[in-house]
Amino acid sequence: MAVLDRNVIATAASIAVAMAVYGVLLIRLRAIDETELRTMPGGTRLLGLARKFHLF
Repeated sequence: MAVLDRNVIATAASIAVAMAVYGVLLIRLRAIDETELRTMPGGTRLLGLARKFHLF
């Protein structure tokens, strides 16, 4: 059972990292702009976070 638990944790962590990298690349490659990001659910929070990390 311990091996299964470690695999689940590792998989969840890798998926979270992949989602973050995908989001950053969407912004940096200009696939999504500020107005599109603002219209998404939670977009204003993501926009503030992107501005904080100088992605826009």
